[in-house]
Amino acid sequence: MHFMEDESALAQNFSSISIEDVEPQQKEDTFDVDDRENQPNENVDENHQKSMNQEEAEQDDGLTSSPVKKKVARNEPHAPERPSAPRPVRRSASKALYPLLPKTKHHASTSKAQAQYLRYKLSLKNHLQELRLREASQRQHLERAFKSGEHMANVDKIRSRRFEQDVRLHRIAIGLEARNEEEKQLRHAMNHLLDLEKEKLREEHRLTTSMLKQIQKEHAEREQAMENFYANQIQLVKEQTRREAKERELVEKAQRSASEKMMRELRLDRENQLAALLQEKQHLEETRRFRHASQMTHLLEKTE
Repeated sequence: MHFMEDESALAQNFSSISIEDVEPQQKEDTFDVDDRENQPNENVDENHQKSMNQEEAEQDDGLTSSPVKKKVARNEPHAPERPSAPRPVRRSASKALYPLLPKTKHHASTSKAQAQYLRYKLSLKNHLQELRLREASQRQHLERAFKSGEHMANVDKIRSRRFEQDVRLHRIAIGLEARNEEEKQLRHAMNHLLDLEKEKLREEHRLTTSMLKQIQKEHAEREQAMENFYANQIQLVKEQTRREAKERELVEKAQRSASEKMMRELRLDRENQLAALLQEKQHLEETRRFRHASQMTHLLEKTE
């Protein structure tokens, strides 16, 4: 790419040169010849400096360019060397440029330089086109190679992934078979244990039901016995209360008869006492009347 940039820059420099610029350059050639004769050491130093600068630029381009582009630059034909543009030197307008050449020779030299410049420009354009085409073809070739390498790498990755998946699936299948066998044995053992537990539970259920029936029977018998006991107790209490009531009635009757008898006896005693008192009172009254009568008679006798 740097090489192409240099070539494109060179083409731009040449395209920027016009025919009018060629003529003053040719006019100045005569004066430059005199200057070169007078100053040969300066031209040698300038050419040496230009060659050194060109070599440094090529080395910089070689260092910064990619290895693919370096290879392309090595294999490609060398472009025509860049002509060293002479330094523009200010000359006086009064000095004659072409004192010895007629106008026809001057026009022929300018047309020859223009034709040479056009040929060089055309060859440079063709060379740049060839470079672009070659670089595009090499880029396509590298892209194809890179894509094919990526494709092979992807194919290898896919194959390795599929192989790993197959191995994993095979291992999983083997593990599943072993696990299924273990699960089958475990299921058989669990079913056997479950049957034993069921039988044990049935036996416990039978025992518990028989015990519950026995307990219920005992409770029923106890309840019946308690009911009979309390019924008998109630009957006994009723009979006792009835007997006590009868006894109480008999006692009351006896007490009533005894009290009536006592009352009768007391009444008779009182009546007898009253009769005796009345008799005594009558006797006393009779004795008092008799005494009074006797006293009265005695008094009467005395008085007489």
